[in-house]
Amino acid sequence: MSLFTILSILFWLFVGSLILKIALGFLKGVAKTTKLIEKELQTKTENQNELPLKKGIHPDTKKAMIGLVLGVFVLVIVVIIGVNQRDSNQQSIYNHTKTTSDDIQISVDTSWYFIKKLLNSSPKEVAKILGEPDNGIKATKDLPAFLSSGMGATYQNGKYDIVFYKNKLKYLYLDGTIGLDKIPFNKTAISYIGFEQSEPTFINPELIIAWRSAETSGTATGQILSIVGIREIYLHSNGSLGIEIEKQYNDKF
Repeated sequence: MSLFTILSILFWLFVGSLILKIALGFLKGVAKTTKLIEKELQTKTENQNELPLKKGIHPDTKKAMIGLVLGVFVLVIVVIIGVNQRDSNQQSIYNHTKTTSDDIQISVDTSWYFIKKLLNSSPKEVAKILGEPDNGIKATKDLPAFLSSGMGATYQNGKYDIVFYKNKLKYLYLDGTIGLDKIPFNKTAISYIGFEQSEPTFINPELIIAWRSAETSGTATGQILSIVGIREIYLHSNGSLGIEIEKQYNDKF
């Protein structure tokens, strides 16, 4: 049971006892006032041939009436406080629910964000994230079409195939057939690697989803990728991911 619930219970027990006390005081006041009136009438009857009664209300009767009025006033105040407390509790519950709902909505999977950090990084920076290359970094002729030269390396037993150009990562291929973890094959895949969500340029629902710049879009009619420095991002249905970086682009993402 929460502290808030316990305090609410104690508050309403206090209010209930106070109302009960006021009600009993009210009943006692009425009874006392009735007795005083009867006593005055009896006194008047017995002394009707004697001196006339003083005008006004008996002092004890006045005290009972004042107590009755104060009791009603306190009761009204308690009711008002109770209503305000209830409204405050309801608002607190609403705010807590809204905060919890918002927390759930902004929760995202960031386990693939390191991919974005690799892009345009140096071999030393890549090694800090993926570990040392499988067989060192060597000149290679196995290059993407937009590069005329480069240094190649694989990491984590061939899971990552990388090409460096002028000491910066310009091409990355993640083999989705190695290992169990895969980037989900859907239109939101670009957000899983840390980029803002955008519509793909091309989709083949059984084979590939691609986000392409104006330079690489070809005949595709979908939305052009607007991330400065990225030529293309594509994801195969088997979970394999490829990313190409403009060779003259020098900033990080």
